[in-house]
Amino acid sequence: MDIPLTPRRWPRIAAVVLVVAVGLTASVVTLGSIEPAVPSVARETLWTAKVQRGEMVREVRARGKLLPVRIRWITAPSPARIERSHVRSGDTVAEGALLFELSNPSLGVAAARARADRAAATVLVETLRRESDQASIKGRSALSEKNVEQAVATANAEALGTLRGRGIVAGLEHGEIQARRAALDEQVALSERHLATQARGYRARIAAQRRHALTLEDLVVLQRAQVEALMLRTPNAGVVQDVSVHEGQWVVPGDVLAKVADPTELKAVLEVPQSQARDVAVGQPVHIELSDTKLVGQVVRIAPSVQEGSVAVEVALRGELPSGARPELLVHGTIEIERIPNTLYVERPAQVAGAMRASVFRIDPTGATATRVEIEFGRLSAKTIEILQGAELGDTLVVSDTSKFAQRERIVLR
Repeated sequence: MDIPLTPRRWPRIAAVVLVVAVGLTASVVTLGSIEPAVPSVARETLWTAKVQRGEMVREVRARGKLLPVRIRWITAPSPARIERSHVRSGDTVAEGALLFELSNPSLGVAAARARADRAAATVLVETLRRESDQASIKGRSALSEKNVEQAVATANAEALGTLRGRGIVAGLEHGEIQARRAALDEQVALSERHLATQARGYRARIAAQRRHALTLEDLVVLQRAQVEALMLRTPNAGVVQDVSVHEGQWVVPGDVLAKVADPTELKAVLEVPQSQARDVAVGQPVHIELSDTKLVGQVVRIAPSVQEGSVAVEVALRGELPSGARPELLVHGTIEIERIPNTLYVERPAQVAGAMRASVFRIDPTGATATRVEIEFGRLSAKTIEILQGAELGDTLVVSDTSKFAQRERIVLR
């Protein structure tokens, strides 16, 4: 059954409610004023480095591989079928070694036709020469007869001239012999001109035919070379890098059948990230790490374009290559960009990517805590970075990844 409240109990209930409200408000204010606990980190889990002063060597590191300096591409010289392959990838071949046997019957037919055409042209040259000799003999024989007649007419004219002077021969008879001699003189001159013209004509025809024969001779040599080229040989010694055809396959001129590389002379090709390639220049020294061997070299060529986010840098190697060096072997290279004298630098922090302002943790002198500081970084190297402002010589910075403490200004080291 309900018990009615008397008016005397209301002040007591209000006082209790007021006390509870005041208590809750005080608790909220107290909790809001308490700072969050400072995180504690095991010191051995952090990577630290001291700020140094001195010469800083700017370097760019990149991966790459060894490639031959000279690679000979073996291509198909003409349309043909691969009858037999004598090599496989990795084989060592000597200069002139037989690589492939090709076949193309039409080349043999063309070579035989060229030889027949050359023989016919040679025979025609000899025929023209004989015709020229016969025409010359015939013409000179006729000219000789004319010369005899001319000589006789001249003698008769002289004799009749003497007799006419003595009044023995009439003038008409003497005029006839003079006209005869003049006609013979003209015939002799025409015959000589005809012989000369005829000789020039034959010489021109013979010369033209001889040139035609020489052209056919060149064609015979070309056809012979094409037939001989079906026995495909390597022009230089080396190691076969790749065999990209199979027996029975039909190839056309220019198809790559294999590659032969000289393994005694190699170069390194480094794939430098495009963000770091802008400072790379021809002539810079390079250190190449090859297994447990270190080689030295020099930048000799830089690719003009970016491929898949990197720039190919060609390095000429110096000194003798180790016995294990071979094409396509992976290497690591360090390109020396420049040397910066008397500057502050530190091992590059994980979160710093280049010239920028960034906050890192600096270990306090006591070694018990690390406080976040703002540092202005300068020029970047493969392992180190220049410090422009925000740190002093001897400071110890945390250079490992501290992104999980991004919202903290201080950490405790234990």
